[in-house]
Amino acid sequence: MKWSLCGLLVCLPFSTLVLAADTGIEGSVTQTLGYNDNFLLEDDAQSTWYYTITPRVTGYYRTETYTSNLTGSLAVNRYSDFSRYNSQDPRLNWQQAWIRERALFNLNIGYTETEQREDAEEDLGDFSTQNTVKTYTFAPAYNYQLTQRDNLGLSFGYTERQYSEATSSDNQSYTLGGNWAHDLSERTILRANLSYTNYEAQGALTETKSDIWRASVGATYNWSERTTLTALLGANWQDLEERTVLLNQSTQSTNSGSLASVQWNHQTLQSTYTASYSRDLSPSSDGAVREQDKLSLGWRYELSELSNVSVNGSWLQSTDDTQTREFMSFSPAYSRQLSRNMTLGARYDFKYQKREDEPSADSNQIQMNLVYKF
Repeated sequence: MKWSLCGLLVCLPFSTLVLAADTGIEGSVTQTLGYNDNFLLEDDAQSTWYYTITPRVTGYYRTETYTSNLTGSLAVNRYSDFSRYNSQDPRLNWQQAWIRERALFNLNIGYTETEQREDAEEDLGDFSTQNTVKTYTFAPAYNYQLTQRDNLGLSFGYTERQYSEATSSDNQSYTLGGNWAHDLSERTILRANLSYTNYEAQGALTETKSDIWRASVGATYNWSERTTLTALLGANWQDLEERTVLLNQSTQSTNSGSLASVQWNHQTLQSTYTASYSRDLSPSSDGAVREQDKLSLGWRYELSELSNVSVNGSWLQSTDDTQTREFMSFSPAYSRQLSRNMTLGARYDFKYQKREDEPSADSNQIQMNLVYKF
């Protein structure tokens, strides 16, 4: 059933491309060469050179009231000293939007096959895993302008993850959400969000079921045409059931916590500054739901019309009943447009991770990439 549905989703956009006049195909090929002095991010550092090539193709159809973009890509990863991590990771994503005078409907359908270590920062922090994860997503959203000052939004999201190793827990989750925005003045927008998430994970030893409610209120304030601040504060409530498969025993618990989301943006003629902080619950590949705090800072400076530099940094803390994990990163980068279709980039990444009762680990990574667009 799943593959027949995927086949239908693939065929429909191409039939639209054939019948419609305003269509096109665009794409790119990205090549990356880099060196990492601690590839596994462990106390005993092991280095490697790596090379990645990623062709990407997008077919699109656009009118004043409807847009459709179907994007497919394949990332081929090769490592000089860790050939067991060599991989070919396909991605397929279909985005659609229906635009009306007072309403907007979006639909996003996707499939990815990636290495779990790519998400290790926000997952379990395990950069040594060879696990492969297949992810299916289905996410419609509807926004309606109720009055000149009020906007309502409804959203649904379904995500399914399947892992190649039994050490991880296959899981499914769906989220129903609603939001309201009210233009209080030219500078201030009041906001309110409410959502419900059902999360289920099936592991070799344990099964987890979790119901999570989230509620938050806040506002967006436009200090000027160049500066914007959005802040949301709220709470979450979680009903958790864990079952031990071998013993067929279940435990139930109820927890509550706080939610926070703060975003700040500022622009000048040549610079862009960003800062954000969030606190929320996040499901992990082992079936557990952990509380995460994340702080991100960014700066981008336009050297000219063809080149720019940027610096990004982040801090993340993941907490559960038994352990706290901290992760930090710092990434300066440079980009130069060589021609209309070609861009050259260089980047440095520093990563640091610390767990309770374990040695800390850090890594340094440098890479250059060349992007050709057609």
